[in-house]
Amino acid sequence: MDDNENLFTVTTAQELFGVKSSQTIRNWANEFSKYLSPNANPSEGTKRFFTFEDMEIFALISEMSGQGRPFEEIHASLAIGSRGELPEDNLADIKAIVAQQSAIRLSQLRNTIAELEAQVEPLKEENIRLKTQLEGVGKIESELKEAREAINKLNREIGKLEARIEIERENKKNDE
Repeated sequence: MDDNENLFTVTTAQELFGVKSSQTIRNWANEFSKYLSPNANPSEGTKRFFTFEDMEIFALISEMSGQGRPFEEIHASLAIGSRGELPEDNLADIKAIVAQQSAIRLSQLRNTIAELEAQVEPLKEENIRLKTQLEGVGKIESELKEAREAINKLNREIGKLEARIEIERENKKNDE
C-alpha cells in the first residue's frame, strides 16, 4: 500500500481499535514514538496523521494492552520488529473513512490556499505603497542632509561675520 494514500487520523485509529478515548491513541503515539512515523508526533499546532505501518504498530499495542501486558513488554516486542494485524472486518470501512477524511482535508487545504491567495494581491499593493513612501523618506532625508550642510555653512559664515564685526568694533574703539 502507498503511504500517501493511507494517512489515518486519531479518530480513525480510535474507531479501528475500538478505543474509547482519542487521548489513548495520543498517549500511545507519545509512548511509542520511536517506532512511529514523524507525522504521528508532529510539532505543536500540526495535526497528527498515521501511516499504514503506524497502524500496524497500534494493532500490536492494542492487542498486547488488551492482554494486560505492560508497556515495557510492548516496547520489547516492537524493538524486535513485531507488528500487529489490522482488523480485516473494519479495514474496508476504515479505508472509506480515510478516503472521506482525505477528501475533506483536501477541500479544507484548497480553501486555505484560496484564502491565502486572496491575501497576496492586497499585500503586494501595500508593499508597493510602502516602497514608494520609503523612497519619499529617502528623498526627504537627502534634502534634510543638504539643508543641514547649508545651515552649517551659514553658521560658519555668521561666525566669520561676527568675528569681523568684533574686530571692527575693536578697531573703532582704538580709533576713538
